[in-house]
Amino acid sequence: MKTMSCKQLGGACDQTFSANTFEEMASLSKEHGKEMFKKIMLHI
Repeated sequence: MKTMSCKQLGGACDQTFSANTFEEMASLSKEHGKEMFKKIMLHI
């Protein structure tokens, strides 16, 4: 199992993701990005 941070995957925060494959890691990162975008848009 690999663990990477949002920043390591090109994001802006330090949240970490753990997955067995890069595809799983990318999917977790993508979902996290969507959630962060929604939160930002609610505050504008």
